[in-house]
Amino acid sequence: MPEPDSPDLTYGSAAWLDEIESFATDTAVFAARSTPYTGAELKRALTQIINWSIDLYLPVHPDDLLTEIRISSFIANGLPGYTDASRSNQRAQLRAIRTALDRPRTAEPLSSADPSAPYVKSDIRRLQSWAAAQATEELRRDARSVLSLGIGAGLAAGEIADLRGNAIRIDAQGVQVVVENKRPRTVQIRREWEEPLIDHARFAAADHYFIRPERTTSSRNFLNGLIEKSLGPDFRPQSQRMRATWIVEHLTLGTPMGVLMEAAGVQSLEAFTRFMQFVPAVPGRNARALLRT
Repeated sequence: MPEPDSPDLTYGSAAWLDEIESFATDTAVFAARSTPYTGAELKRALTQIINWSIDLYLPVHPDDLLTEIRISSFIANGLPGYTDASRSNQRAQLRAIRTALDRPRTAEPLSSADPSAPYVKSDIRRLQSWAAAQATEELRRDARSVLSLGIGAGLAAGEIADLRGNAIRIDAQGVQVVVENKRPRTVQIRREWEEPLIDHARFAAADHYFIRPERTTSSRNFLNGLIEKSLGPDFRPQSQRMRATWIVEHLTLGTPMGVLMEAAGVQSLEAFTRFMQFVPAVPGRNARALLRT
């Protein structure tokens, strides 16, 4: 099965979401054969934990999705308004799915959830060339801002799509973006990505969308569609990789976890563990000095 960031199954695209829907259906039907629950009950429980995990940028591969830690975190934080009895029932259903999946089976697994590799400096130069290749200054401005919001602030595709003109705040301490999506927060833009947003803000109307202000609606697939239809080189930005770049840069810089979690809009350190493989190792002597302080 293609990786989430491959051309024919882009992370967050309609095809990727269809793949998740198919996985939930197939898995629920399979698990129902060996559990006391119906396929509909199991699919509902599985779909809820998948959507909750996606919202928190957590891996959605079966090996990660149904661990006891993930299930417990979801039951505690992902079911507001549920009674204790309903939570217990949901926990039992998810455990039953996990048990069923642990048995020998041939069902196709969900798309691989290995973390997208962050962009390196040469990649970023290529992305800046893509932005510069757009046909008009307005399109180039939008493209530069997409890079700034993704690589400079770690915003997800849907968050970039939903931003209004008044979301960009500029003061003596730099540039901030106010996110009013499912995870409301204010994110400081990294210094090197401030200038495109400062320039763009001069043209932005407060009550219009920041990217493509002439549109009247937004969707989680808007950014993918915009990038797919754009001009220029084939090497184009992917929202998951842009966010990965932002996270890895902050992990490398040693940004305190509490600060990074709040800026990223996540509730668990689990959201970062899959990116640790991309963080450069600290030499032994330096590591010893750090641990001694």
